[in-house]
Amino acid sequence: MRAFIVIFALLLSGCVTTNSYVPPAKDQKAIAKITNTWLRNGLADWEGYNIETIDEKYVSYLIKGKDGRTFRIAPGIRKLTVQGVYNRSFGGSCPCEAYAELSFTAKAGREYVLKGKVRGIYVDFWVIDKNTKKIVSKKASGEKRRQPQNNYVPIYIPT
Repeated sequence: MRAFIVIFALLLSGCVTTNSYVPPAKDQKAIAKITNTWLRNGLADWEGYNIETIDEKYVSYLIKGKDGRTFRIAPGIRKLTVQGVYNRSFGGSCPCEAYAELSFTAKAGREYVLKGKVRGIYVDFWVIDKNTKKIVSKKASGEKRRQPQNNYVPIYIPT
């Protein structure tokens, strides 16, 4: 049991020293929120727009998925690194992903949504106000790249 406690404490101390995003206090009136977007149009037709960093600090998804995840953020200018992931059909050259950086000014008590659109070999990203649906950031674009797939490594077993 002591070994478990020591290992758990070491893991927690490692989390504290990393470049991880720490959300602001929970006072709902003093913070803003931003949410990822996920759309599924069919079994092999989907797209998601996710926040990877907030103010150059990596967000943690732990065991929760990225789909529709909401983050508390402080008011003011927020800098985001965002990821778009998408697939359009079976047997294509995807799933693919793209990354970009964008900034916007968050206001206390407001809720925002990260949006995106696949445009050829580029993915455009922007942030909207959830209530007014108005765009509150400049659009940023990232070039698509194919996501790494599981690799097959043949193993020779002599007989």
